[in-house]
Amino acid sequence: MCETISMLAKRDQLTDTGIICKLNKRLTITIPKNIRERLSLMAGDEAAISLIARSNELMIRKATEGTVDNKMIINERGAIRIPIEIGRFLSLENGDLFLLYFSNRGPFIILKKYQHQQYLI
Repeated sequence: MCETISMLAKRDQLTDTGIICKLNKRLTITIPKNIRERLSLMAGDEAAISLIARSNELMIRKATEGTVDNKMIINERGAIRIPIEIGRFLSLENGDLFLLYFSNRGPFIILKKYQHQQYLI
């Protein structure tokens, strides 16, 4: 929890990548290759997924030893499944869109959910 709080203090230093990720019916999002490389995430690696309180945003970063957040495995296509409890909490559905932000100060990304009407893919 302390680790997440310290990362949240750095939230102002995020870069809007302009990348929109789409959730599929299995609650899976594919993280673009260039972003996975910046996070040092390879197929088979564990990623930590946390929900940022009061913002309905997801934080994804490479899991480290002692990480207590939800851990999911990156598949061979660079996709990661959002844990079911987070999916329920955010009322996630097939086709939901997320804008991807990259941290300038730490190795993590933020996915912010957007309404379908805001973007057309």
